[in-house]
Amino acid sequence: MAPIIQSQDGCEENLYYTLFEQHHLPVLIIRPVDGQIIEANQTACQFYQYEKETLKRMTIFDINTLPMASVKQKIAEAKRKKERYFQFRHRLKDGRIREVKVNSIPVTFRGKTLLFSLVTDVTDLLENNSYFNVLFEQSPYAIMVMDQEYRVKKVNQHFEALFGYKHEETIGRTPEQLIYPKGYTDLFESNKEKINEGMVITQNNIRQTKSGQAIHVQLVAMPVYVDNVLLATCAIYIDKRKEIELKTYNQMLASVLENTNQGVVITNLNGDIEWINDAYTTITGYTEKRRARGKSTYFTVGKAHG
Repeated sequence: MAPIIQSQDGCEENLYYTLFEQHHLPVLIIRPVDGQIIEANQTACQFYQYEKETLKRMTIFDINTLPMASVKQKIAEAKRKKERYFQFRHRLKDGRIREVKVNSIPVTFRGKTLLFSLVTDVTDLLENNSYFNVLFEQSPYAIMVMDQEYRVKKVNQHFEALFGYKHEETIGRTPEQLIYPKGYTDLFESNKEKINEGMVITQNNIRQTKSGQAIHVQLVAMPVYVDNVLLATCAIYIDKRKEIELKTYNQMLASVLENTNQGVVITNLNGDIEWINDAYTTITGYTEKRRARGKSTYFTVGKAHG
């Protein structure tokens, strides 16, 4: 497969093949027309847990968790964007799933195009990030981390408290299955599309607890990239119920003050009048005048006419 290099002692050595075999990353040489694995180095054999001859009888579709049509679609999309890397989930012989980044370089050998593919296991990059883990566990908000297929990988304690699920109940399920009310499928699909496009989502909406209670939350969801690979999606949920309760209370208080027959005047710490009710105008004859000061608004009181 490579030029023959003549060594000083007269022995013929295939230098390129030696470099291929001893590469620290798993390397697969793939025939792109059908996905056939033509060659694999020792690191690949150790990673995938197959003997070399077994791997060479397999195709990339045998180790990929995605259906063949989805794999071909990803490859076509990468070609369209002129990218040489792919993001896949590969299944090892023992059944474990690993998140991998595949860098494929087209090479010509004996008149045929092959893909020289370097496989990088990125599964543990996010989990091993101590800074992220501190933020994840100590955040005052509910946080969910999903894989590329939007299945839950982990949730923090605040998520458990807010939505009523135990951590083990969430793993492998999607947010739609866990906390989206019925009829919200279109919203879930729309959010997935935005994340796939690299967008950060901020929206106020309804979510549902395990018991079926509908709650108002603010969602902040963002894609997590490592080396240009979408490794995960991080979703933060902020409970808006207290804010809504406070707003409702303030509206009720304003209604009480507005409708009382006692004159009410509210001032700030500087003695500037912020608000008066109608009863104050009736009693004193002064009306409310709103005047802008910079970016803020305050009130003055003027004598009523008539």
